[in-house]
Amino acid sequence: MTDRQLAMLQSLATTLEYAKAAERRSREFRVDVEQWIAELIPPAETDSQTVTLPDGTKIVVTRGLTYKADTEAIKKLESPDCPMPLRYETTCKLELGTYEHYRKSKPAVFAQIAEHVEVKPRKVAVAIKETKT
Repeated sequence: MTDRQLAMLQSLATTLEYAKAAERRSREFRVDVEQWIAELIPPAETDSQTVTLPDGTKIVVTRGLTYKADTEAIKKLESPDCPMPLRYETTCKLELGTYEHYRKSKPAVFAQIAEHVEVKPRKVAVAIKETKT
């Protein structure tokens, strides 16, 4: 790399660090503003409350609950006296090591699998790591 390219990269790395810091501060400020708004709008009987401002702007605050269950423990509770219907979900995920193995060693099988796989490029990620001095 030329000295000019290195200088440009140094400048861009510094600019990126500033932009990331500004983005973080902006996100933190947005979250604070959302919290202030939520505190001014009382909870509704339903899970959302809409307030219309004098200029016609509508503000909707939605509140809700999340649930995480120990389904194994719940299954142990199931009995005629305590029916606890559970819906089971499974996740099927492409195992990239096996996929690549078929690509290299079994092209015919790979061709069948590849018909059902969509491959897209990832977003380019750039990380700046400070050097320790």
